[in-house]
Amino acid sequence: MSAAVLRGIARLAPALRLAALPQRAGIATKPARSPVSTVESIIGFSTLTIVMLLPAGWFLTNIESFKKQE
Repeated sequence: MSAAVLRGIARLAPALRLAALPQRAGIATKPARSPVSTVESIIGFSTLTIVMLLPAGWFLTNIESFKKQE
């Protein structure tokens, strides 16, 4: 990088830092409005597991057909 580019970045850095300060994470400090039941937790975790593992499983079962195409 040239010296002029580095100087330009150095001049913009304080302005960029100030623009990022007002943003705050949405952290909740209160308990949930309605507690999550055991059934809802099981359904949620099951769905996430299936959604994550199903494509990988399909790929692994069909990998031989992908090898034959090449």
